[in-house]
Amino acid sequence: MALIACPNCGNPISDKSQKCIRCGFNFSANEKKNCTECGNEVPIDATVCPVCGFPFEATNTPINIVSTKNKKPIQLIVISAVAGALLALAIMFLCTNVITAKEEAVSTTEKQIEDMMASEMPTTKEAENVEINGDIYKKSMPVSKKEVLANIDVQLKKAKNGEYVAFITNNNCFVIPELEIEITFYLKGNLVDTAQDGHDVILPNYTVVSSFGTYEDYDDVKYNISVEWGNDYINHSENVGIEYNLNSSKDVLVSISNNGSVDIREIEIIAVFYDQNNELLGVSSSCNIYDVGAEKTENKKLTLIGYELKPEIDHAEVYMNQAHTFFSIIDP
Repeated sequence: MALIACPNCGNPISDKSQKCIRCGFNFSANEKKNCTECGNEVPIDATVCPVCGFPFEATNTPINIVSTKNKKPIQLIVISAVAGALLALAIMFLCTNVITAKEEAVSTTEKQIEDMMASEMPTTKEAENVEINGDIYKKSMPVSKKEVLANIDVQLKKAKNGEYVAFITNNNCFVIPELEIEITFYLKGNLVDTAQDGHDVILPNYTVVSSFGTYEDYDDVKYNISVEWGNDYINHSENVGIEYNLNSSKDVLVSISNNGSVDIREIEIIAVFYDQNNELLGVSSSCNIYDVGAEKTENKKLTLIGYELKPEIDHAEVYMNQAHTFFSIIDP
């Protein structure tokens, strides 16, 4: 047994006593219990909860006795639990929003990439037809560069006169507005020279020809092609007639007729020469003919580059590289 001070009079009494023997202070009155129905604190000897009216003696429900010396009221416990739950919900909400925001950001980025790809690689379409004065022309239209390049065939051949000749065929179902070919010469892996040539509005299933002089000292040659859009040309190749023959001097005489009803701003032709074994000897210089009127005819002579090979010429072919008019001129 131990002695403690009475909280009322201060005299020493036994820690087992329920009442102070000096002043009569009742220790049990300082203890309380929780109502198991509403949770409020009530006197230890109460038989009915003064708050909700719950009868303590009429039930076998255990009664929790709480000391007022070091107690944690049930209200605080409930409030803390509710606050904790609300805090957890708030954290979950914020995390969900952050994840959603990230997903939306990723989704937006993916959509932007898809949009960019769609603008760069639209679906292949037939070339647009434009009717002018009763004639039908194929107008240049934007298409996927990737599709265009995948459907261009390039045959790069070295001619007997030392030049390289590129036969470029548009296997697409649409017009190529602008095309450029570049060849590069290398010696022991080092770039030593380059040469370029360009073509405008190449029709579907059409072949154009480029020629390049060779560098004196090289051991390898490569080529690269690129395409661009945005010119205002209308191609009139379908309305141009070409007739040619090889004369006794081994030159090609060409007759070019504009069979359409629209003046053609520029026509470009080139001749390719072969020997009797069908080996490539070389080409002529490109011949540009300007302002060919409707239903008019022009005559030109094309000569092989490399005069010393002319005796070997057996036959020749003439290619029309372009025949176009500026769109703004015929359709302001």
